[in-house]
Amino acid sequence: MRIAFIAAALFLTGIAVHAQKLNIDLDKAEVSFVFVGDQTKGTVSGLNCEILFDPMDLSKASISGTIDASTLTTGNKARDKHLSASDFFHVEKYPVMKFESNEVVKEGKEYLMNGSLTIKDTTEPCSIRFTYADGVFLGKTAIDAKKYGVSPGKKEGTVQVTFSLPVL
Repeated sequence: MRIAFIAAALFLTGIAVHAQKLNIDLDKAEVSFVFVGDQTKGTVSGLNCEILFDPMDLSKASISGTIDASTLTTGNKARDKHLSASDFFHVEKYPVMKFESNEVVKEGKEYLMNGSLTIKDTTEPCSIRFTYADGVFLGKTAIDAKKYGVSPGKKEGTVQVTFSLPVL
């Protein structure tokens, strides 16, 4: 459930002029989440992104990527194993989550990236707010885990995702 939200976050990476392809420093990238219903915190890794970004011409911005669903970790091995099972992320059948942007717009000092997030066999619209300064993307989003079938029972389905993605 938290991974879905994180997936979105992972797709925000570098910025450059002239819509050049950017690379994330994967050794320093951090994606974390909080499942609001029970305050479960965790991280995710296994990012694979392709980013084109020209802050002078956002019509050329394109961000897409995947995240390895098996990298979800909450610090509790039993819970992590359960999250990989078929009643949550079903990692064996759906090993990656995917995000694809369809637009990036500037809103004050921030950017808003709109696109589609796919978790398991469900694709939903997803918006991610981010800033870029000193070679690092900082972003956040909230995702409804219930829409993706990865929320436990009747608990609140909101997952808050934050990320820090330095550009090489």
